[in-house]
Amino acid sequence: MTTKTNPFYRIATLPIYLFAFLLFCLSTIRQAGAQQLSYSASNQAGHGGITDLTGNVSISQGGSVLHCDKGIYYNSENRFEGTGRIHMIDNGTHIYAESVVFKGNENLVCFRGNINLVDGDIKLTTNFLDFNTKTSQGFFYNGGQIVDTSATLNSTTGYYYPRTKSYFFKDKVVLKNKDFTLFTDTLKYTKTDGKAYVFGPTRIVGDSTLILCTNGWYDTKNGIVQMTKRPSLKNKNQKIIGDSLFYNKKLGYGRAFRNTVIWDSTQNVFIKGNKAEYFKEAQRSMVTDRAVFIDASNAKDSMYLHADTLRSVMIEKEKYRLVKAYYHVQVYKSDFQMRCDSLIYNFKDSVVQLHRNPVLWADASQLTADYIEAFMKSGQLHHANMKDNAFIVNEESKDKYNQVSGLSMTGFFKKNKISRIDVNKNGCSLYYAKDKETMIGLNKAESSKMKIYLKENTFETILFLTKPVAKLTPLKLVDKDEAKLKGFDWKARIRPLNKAEIFVWK
Repeated sequence: MTTKTNPFYRIATLPIYLFAFLLFCLSTIRQAGAQQLSYSASNQAGHGGITDLTGNVSISQGGSVLHCDKGIYYNSENRFEGTGRIHMIDNGTHIYAESVVFKGNENLVCFRGNINLVDGDIKLTTNFLDFNTKTSQGFFYNGGQIVDTSATLNSTTGYYYPRTKSYFFKDKVVLKNKDFTLFTDTLKYTKTDGKAYVFGPTRIVGDSTLILCTNGWYDTKNGIVQMTKRPSLKNKNQKIIGDSLFYNKKLGYGRAFRNTVIWDSTQNVFIKGNKAEYFKEAQRSMVTDRAVFIDASNAKDSMYLHADTLRSVMIEKEKYRLVKAYYHVQVYKSDFQMRCDSLIYNFKDSVVQLHRNPVLWADASQLTADYIEAFMKSGQLHHANMKDNAFIVNEESKDKYNQVSGLSMTGFFKKNKISRIDVNKNGCSLYYAKDKETMIGLNKAESSKMKIYLKENTFETILFLTKPVAKLTPLKLVDKDEAKLKGFDWKARIRPLNKAEIFVWK
């Protein structure tokens, strides 16, 4: 017999709620040689195969004892029907109802009307409850509620297992405690650890948090959620999605694993990666493992930023966000790219701060310095401040580069193309001079301060604000070494050319 044709294999692969129902049904099948019901009462009258019992009626089977005011025992069927102050005790479980049918041959007690089941600090209320005295299992239907010290649960149908202090609920399940309200279709609840296990589409609603999931558990005592199968967590401004999710309500702390996405709706930005951490109070998050920040505020052309670690924090008083990137930072946008060791993106002023070996590429221009601040406006580069060892290289043509160096410089952009360069100290420029469209030589000029205007990546006008020292070398006489300023390094080989390349550190 193959595994899949084995009937036990088929049972094991049933959905969990069908499996639970099957177990319950099997437990209620009449057993051969079932124990007869024992009874006593203040008054007994037998006739026609039945016995009328009134006053202090007591019915017992095994460890289960049922008390009521009156009832009828059917001798041949080993069955009792009773009414009036119904109270059954089974291994510490107390059940109260308006009427009862005790089927001795099936070890089954059927309670009806205003039922209360009490087991320690657990209370079940319903109008329809069947209880198996042999297995101490209860089944309610047509609506029921269970209340304990940490939660209240409602559902259409449910199974109660007193020995393990666990419940199984089906259809329109609602679980409430002081922190969350949970809505689902199928749920298992364990009293000993206060955990609710869900097996279908589920919503967990908090005061400012919404969790959507299809599989996992919720610790009602400690406000902890652990979910799988692509759950999401959402609050006022942020949404977190991952293949699995952990959230601690008391700490306001969440973790997501694999294919995680954190979305900030206030600025329409995303942080993605394989591991994410979230802190509610500080509205901060951290993402690692293929972490990428996406600024989608410009819907037509998003900016992608990758680093080993990305941190995002909301500055609450001023309502703006900071994104901090650490190690192997690379940025790609269709019309500019960046690279550095660490970076801070300030949304208040739209400033990108590049630290340690920063490089900024815009069209045919390359900007480097010890430190760069890039100012953005409407998703476009506006200007960049370059401090210490500032250097701008502009590719005039193949193997020919216009260059500017200085202690500090500012580059201005139009449509992400550099249009003006202000050199503030120790300025030096090296550019190819033209007569109309013809290149005539290489001009080298030194001036403490200068302004350089560019048009279509070509030096158009240079203003020397202090007395310059200049020299023009005819093109034929230009020596290779003379064609490069000190510190020249054309870094095209490490420039990310598309958004996929930000993950490759060349």
